[in-house]
Amino acid sequence: MKVLQIIATSLVLALVMTIVKCQLDLTMQANAKGSAVVKAVVDKIHESCIFLDDKQLLRRIAWVESKDGNDANTYRAGYYGGIWQVDCDTGFAETQRRYSASSSKYSGILQKFSINWSTLTCQDLLKPLYSGLAARLLLSFKTEAIPRSVSAQATYWKTHYNTAAGAGTAQKFIDDVSQITSGCSLGKADIVFVLDSSGSVGSSNFDQMRTFVSTVVDALDVGITGIHVGVVRYENSATIVQQLGNYTRSSVLSSIRTMRYSGGGTQTDRAIDLMVSMFDAYGRPTTSGIPNIAIVVTDGQSNDQYATILAANRMHLKNITAFAIGVGSGILTTELNAIASAPDCVHVFDLAGFSDFTDFKTEIEERTCKVTTQTDVGTEIRGELKHGQQQLYTFQMTEKGLSLKLDVQVGSVYMYASLTVESPSEAVYDYKITSGGKSLYIPPPAQSLRKRRATTSTNTTTPVYTALVGKTNGTKSSFVLKADHGNIYTLMGHSGQNWPKPALYLIMFLIAINFL
Repeated sequence: MKVLQIIATSLVLALVMTIVKCQLDLTMQANAKGSAVVKAVVDKIHESCIFLDDKQLLRRIAWVESKDGNDANTYRAGYYGGIWQVDCDTGFAETQRRYSASSSKYSGILQKFSINWSTLTCQDLLKPLYSGLAARLLLSFKTEAIPRSVSAQATYWKTHYNTAAGAGTAQKFIDDVSQITSGCSLGKADIVFVLDSSGSVGSSNFDQMRTFVSTVVDALDVGITGIHVGVVRYENSATIVQQLGNYTRSSVLSSIRTMRYSGGGTQTDRAIDLMVSMFDAYGRPTTSGIPNIAIVVTDGQSNDQYATILAANRMHLKNITAFAIGVGSGILTTELNAIASAPDCVHVFDLAGFSDFTDFKTEIEERTCKVTTQTDVGTEIRGELKHGQQQLYTFQMTEKGLSLKLDVQVGSVYMYASLTVESPSEAVYDYKITSGGKSLYIPPPAQSLRKRRATTSTNTTTPVYTALVGKTNGTKSSFVLKADHGNIYTLMGHSGQNWPKPALYLIMFLIAINFL
């Protein structure tokens, strides 16, 4: 009988641990494939800040070379180039030949990913992250800067990546890239565009900027429960073109399309202050899970750099995520960095000219979609998500751990959670809930407990990053998410009514044999 008790106990504990923590990182699994895997690799590399902005080229190469690993020849026998098809005897060999421990790229890879590039073999490229890093290293060796437009990237890819030895053509690159499903989209956010209308911009360039903003807004889910959009135009003074609030997409687009170029100076500080006042008066609170996002576009230095930096500092105190877009050769990088949120590699863009806006839409969509919001523990978050839409929330976990409960009233919503990745997904996560009406408990990491024991402070917290994704076609899914400190749910974080029947049967069996 003792043996039966031990077996039953072991089975229940094993099932509990399987449900509560199901850690996954497909970027480190050999032969993994799919768009979610590729996006996770690209995000990891980009957010490491080791390399300059690749302007979506790394993501596009994955599709052109192997259809994100789904092409039957990707993992063919005897070939180890992986999703990015990095040939062993040429491409990978070059990354090894150029290795230097003092190089910022290789030392960055060691620091950020714990990968000592000098010790790798070609077979390591079967893991998507390694293949992606090899491809990005190869691109970084080229003296020619990566262009932004798809047509220019096609020529760049053929010249520097696929080369004369490859069977691809620039036209094939263009045709393949047109098949890539456009990025992700936010379910809910407050977004304010701050647009430079100074004399150096010019009327025709302002028209291109206006068209870009219209195109971006037209793709947003603008509405009462979705995206709220505001627009500020500035030169010597700052003017509200579209107030932030509950407006329809059509009314917002009408305001943008009738916005006129004015000309004048570049008082960026006044525009930033006006934008902040719009968030203060009409923005929804970030603590309830709604990101406040500013997109500042300028073609040059402000009239008063010191005032601009002070205005930017005031903005950063407001929990506003700011993206800074500099256009042309007259921009001042230090000023853009001051305006943008950290890190600069994620939030600062350098466009060669206003014509680059034509190919910039996807990139800004991808970045804004990954804005996570510091959300109060104990707050009940209600939201709606269309299929493919996502919403990111960050909760601060104390030494008591964190309980998360997801209820889905309509449709289907998946939740992914991570202690290390700011935008977890189906490819990379530590915990997940794949349907509504379930809860989980995330214990504090061991290092945070050790840190607390070594100090007298009781304020040690660990961020828990979560991503909710709509999974129902044709209709919005509605959900309620709540986080609480500690393990407030039974049975390792899962309330009894939500447990799978096999687990309940095992628990009943364990209780029964204890009475025998």
